[in-house]
Amino acid sequence: MAKRKGKHPYTYFEESAVLNRCMYDRYFDQLMQLAITLPQWENMPVSIDTRCMELSLFRSGAAVFFKGDVLDQ
Repeated sequence: MAKRKGKHPYTYFEESAVLNRCMYDRYFDQLMQLAITLPQWENMPVSIDTRCMELSLFRSGAAVFFKGDVLDQ
């Protein structure tokens, strides 16, 4: 009786690795969006984009802004 040919076992590993990475990216993106949208800032100047600041805080843990004399804001 001939042996049935199927996929190579390494192929299953590759498929599983791709699916795991897709799920990781999906959950990471959902948690990042949640972390960025939850904080509410008080007394924030209008000229500062809070979403950009939150992304900077999320990615690097630090954000800097200053009041410039050029724009007079």
